[in-house]
This record gives sequence, structure tokens and C-alpha cells, in this order.
Amino acid sequence: QLFATHPRLSHASRNKFHTSSPQQQQTIMSSSSTSSRTAISQSTYSNAQQIRVNHHSINLNINFEEKILHGYVEYDAEIVVDQDQLVQEFVLDARNLDIEQVEVNGETVEFEIKDMSTSKNSDSFGHPLHIPLASIRGEKKFKATVYYKTTPKSEALVWMDASQTKGKQKPFMYSQCQAIHARSLMPCQDTPEVKATFDALITCDDKDLVVIMGAIPKKSEHKSDFVFEQKVPIPSYLLFVAAGNLAAQKIGPRSTLYTEPEQIMDFAYEFEDTEKFIKAGEEFLPPYEWDQYNILVASPSYNFGGMENPNMTLCSASLLAGDKSNASVIVHEYSHSFSGNSVTCRDWRHFFLNEGGCVYVERRILARIYGQEYADFHALLALKSLNESVDHFLNVEGNPEFTKMVPDLEGIDPDDAFSSIPYEKGFNFLYYLTGVVGGFEPFEKFMYAYFSHFAKKCVDADEFKAFFLNFFQDSVAEEKLNTIEWDKWFYGVGGLPVQNKFDRTLADPVENLAKEWKNGTITGVESSKDVKEWKAIQFCYLLDLLQQKSDFTADELEKMDKTYKFTESRNSEIRFRWQILCIKSHYEKIYPEAEKFLSETGRMKFVRPITRALLRAKNGRQVAEKIKEHNKNFYMATTMKQLEKDFANLQ
Repeated sequence: QLFATHPRLSHASRNKFHTSSPQQQQTIMSSSSTSSRTAISQSTYSNAQQIRVNHHSINLNINFEEKILHGYVEYDAEIVVDQDQLVQEFVLDARNLDIEQVEVNGETVEFEIKDMSTSKNSDSFGHPLHIPLASIRGEKKFKATVYYKTTPKSEALVWMDASQTKGKQKPFMYSQCQAIHARSLMPCQDTPEVKATFDALITCDDKDLVVIMGAIPKKSEHKSDFVFEQKVPIPSYLLFVAAGNLAAQKIGPRSTLYTEPEQIMDFAYEFEDTEKFIKAGEEFLPPYEWDQYNILVASPSYNFGGMENPNMTLCSASLLAGDKSNASVIVHEYSHSFSGNSVTCRDWRHFFLNEGGCVYVERRILARIYGQEYADFHALLALKSLNESVDHFLNVEGNPEFTKMVPDLEGIDPDDAFSSIPYEKGFNFLYYLTGVVGGFEPFEKFMYAYFSHFAKKCVDADEFKAFFLNFFQDSVAEEKLNTIEWDKWFYGVGGLPVQNKFDRTLADPVENLAKEWKNGTITGVESSKDVKEWKAIQFCYLLDLLQQKSDFTADELEKMDKTYKFTESRNSEIRFRWQILCIKSHYEKIYPEAEKFLSETGRMKFVRPITRALLRAKNGRQVAEKIKEHNKNFYMATTMKQLEKDFANLQ
């Protein structure tokens, strides 16, 4: 709503509309002041360069019948520019919210939500909420309170009917705020650069449901009140709330698993090594500052493998394999406790610092638990998804900008640039730097210092570079440091500037077997004895290699399936790759399996590539259309948006 009013407000502001991009809008608002940093986030309308929110007090009721949250947020804010620079308003990001009333220091004030509908990607960026500050009379610190409702269009919130849950008894709701969806959960300074603590009191109209947040739960006076506190400052994209029929199971001294009762024991087994992962990280990382590391298994429609909400990792139900083979996702999300949650990219252009750093930490933990050859094999396997992402942006979307580690995102929804590039190009960059400075031992010491120095702060590529060069200036020869082509890594289009060398112990036997299948020299079912000791990740690599050939016959695919039982696998990573292989070879008998799989999971990692493969396959488009139509109320809004792009690009 452009001008959302509340009965208590006699006159909401009706100033003339203005239109511009978030960056242009903030430039206008900041033109009378000089910020401590010249960089302005490209995806926020807020005047975060002038005013910083330090703390949120959140009071909301969850209404499942109307599918809304209703209540208020109080902001402890501070003007951060010089006293002689006049700041006339407090500007927050808002999207698909019904703003009812606004107060500043307890006094009701008029407010304006400016129409940005003619701006590029206005559906993504929403509208700036302008709050006048005339009443604060020159004070630096002030409190503002916004009373509001979300709407059924609020993209941060996913509402699942009982029929869409595992138990099919009670509804389920959870939030997903990354990248810029927090503004549809509550008005906020929706940029990673602003970090704030919060406390919250959440109620729910269904008294049988459990409410959880990305925070530490506190005792409440009333059973129906759920009270939380987050003492570590976090950016808006890490705000998280969920409610459902949830059971709890301790899986470690500082970890509790939450999920529907019907699957609690299965996932408790799947994630029972969580404490082992945390302890491995403690061997080379700073102390864990978040107190608890808990896990919530999301509904099947959840579109990521996991989300690193502080104190409450949200993970996909697709991780359930029965043999812990997908538990490395938990290692990844735990690693975000340092890379992303504590040390955060300054804005979404520098997202590789979150994800590349996280993948590096993840693989250092995997190396400690399973050996360096296993961690390197992980990296080898991931090169395929990196190359596919680069190829997609270059040759399908025609958008080379998104192949950069630091892309220009002005006027761009960060979700549109999401791919494996910041993860794997970022990781390979850090792996390359590891070699430059002499190996894992000195680089782990650097990472410890980096996470300690920038803890609870934000960082960009230039700050990372400066800290790195300063750290190694006395221990690494200047000539070596001068060989690093920083701009080529940060701003180069395409794939990797340098190809790293990884241990091939686990890769070589897989590649040899793949050659036999591709050359047609495989002997048959007896070859299964050669893979008896293989890990699930090796089968994933085998399928990746086999996908390089797109003309396997039906007989060859059926022999393959009889040998390795791919269709019967419970491992979603294997199901995904097997179905892609079959679809590429136009093996139409796999289409019903693809329909079944994509009706069980909304994870974009699986949904988009299988859909793209079907759109290119013989008689596949009608199957893809059927899947999309059947699951339009099951997939998250962001997933549907990306699928529409895929259908448009692959006519």
C-alpha cells in the first residue's frame, strides 16, 4: 500500500511522489551530509549512512488464518553524522507491509511511503518509509516505533497449510529474509551493512504451535508468549521466525534439533555429528560467540539447502539420506557463524566474502574430520556447478556481470545474481591465496586474525585485501604478494583466473570408471564390486562426469541403474544428478521420477537445473510445465520467479 493509514492517524503525509533507484534515492537523501564511507549500498532506500539502528524490540502476533504478522517494532536509533549536519528524516525499507502508525520518542508523527513503482525492480526493492524527525530537537539518539501488519504478499514469509507438512495435522510458517526480503517482514534498514541486536515477544493465534527464532529463547510469564533475545548484532537478512507443530531433540551439549514429530528421530541420527563439526572448527577458529547452535528442518518447499540464521540453522528436508552423507550442509551453515554472521559482507556486491569464506572454513573442517583428500574432492566436485553457472550467465542470460566475484548490482535484485559463483569462485580465490602464503597453517592463522578483527563488523573486498597484505607483509616475500592479480579475481568476467590443483585420490577411480561407461567398455553388473567402498560424493562425481555425454542409450542407462540402484537412492544429490543424466539423453522413462522428486522438494539447486534440462529435452517442456503448474502453491515465491525466467530464456 502506498499510503497505509491507521484510524488513530488524522492526516498521513501526502507529499508528491518521487521515483528513482535505491542508490539514487539514497544519494538524494544523503546529499547534505558526508558519510564515514563513500560506498552506498545498491539495494536499500534507507538512509543508513546518516542513521543507524542499534537495537530492535519486536512484538508480533502470528495469525495463521489471515496469514499475516501483526504488531510493532521499536527502533533504538542513532544519528551517526556530525551534529551540524541536519538529518530531517528516518528512512526505512518496506515492501508489501500495511503501515498503521508511527511514533518518534512516544509522539505520533505523520509518515510517507513513497511510490517507486516506475523504478527498475520496484517489486523487489519495495518503497521507502519516510519518518520525520522534527520532534527529536537535535538529539543524537531517539526511539521510533512502527505499528504494522504484513500482508499475504510479504515474500519473507512462507505459509504452509497442514496438507503441505509432513504430519499433515497443523500449518507451518517460516521466514526467509536473504537477500532483501526482511523489508517484507518488518520495516528495516535492509542492508548487510547495518547490524543490530534485538529482543522479541511473539504470540500465535494457534496455541498448540511452537514459535522459534534465530535467537536465544528466554523464560516468559505466560505459556502463550515466546520470548527471545539476540545479544550479538546481526544484519536484517538474518532475522528469522518460524511456527509449527515442532518437536525438540537434543543432539549435542549446545545443539537442539527442531522438526515435525514424525521425522524427529530420522534427522536426529542424520545430524548427530553436529558437535563433532563444531569441535573441529574450534581447532582453528575464534571462540564460538553465539552460545547455542540449533537446527530447524524446514518444510519440503524450502528453496535452499540451508540458511545460517544465528542460533537456528534452517535446513532443507532434502538432506535426509539415512546415512549422514548430506550432513556437510550443517558444516557449511555452522561455518557461517564466522563468515557471514559475525564478519559480514558490507553489501551484496561483496557476497563472495560471506560464501567463499564459508566454503573455505567448511572444507577445512571436513579435512580435519575426513582427511584432506575428501575436502579436495569436495572442491573438485563443485567445479562443475561453478562452470555451469558461468556458462549460464554468459551464454543463456547474456549477463557476464554476474560472473564477477564483485558484480555491479545497481537496480538489480540480488536474488537474480544468486549462483554458485560467489561460493566456488570465492573459495578458489582463498585456496589460491593459501598457496601464495605457504599453505594451510599460515592461512588458518590469517583467518583466525581476520574473523577476530572484523567480528561483529562488515567488510568489503578492498578491506579484505588491505588486511591480508598487512598480515603477511613481514612473513611473505613482497614479490610473491605482488603476483596476486586482485582486480582479475574481483572484477574479471568468466571462470577462474587460476586453476588450483587438488588432491585426486578419490577422483581418479571415478574418472576411470566414467571413461568406461562413456566409451561403452563397461563389463556389466559385476562392476558394482569396484565401488563397494565408495562414498556418496564419489557417485555424485561419477554422475557429473557421465553428464558430459548426452546420448546414452536406454539400454545403457537401464544397465547403469541396475548396477548402482540410482533410482532407488534416498540421497537427493544422487537422485538429482541421475535424473539430469537421463533427461539429457532423452530417456523419457525418468520423467515420472522427475515429477515425483520436484513435487517433494522446492530446493532451487534441484528444481531449476532439472526444469532447464526438461525444457531442452524431447517432450520435456510439457512435463516441465505440468510440474510448475502442479507445484505453484508449493514452491516459494522466489523459486517461482526464477522458474519464470528459465521458461522465458529457454523458448
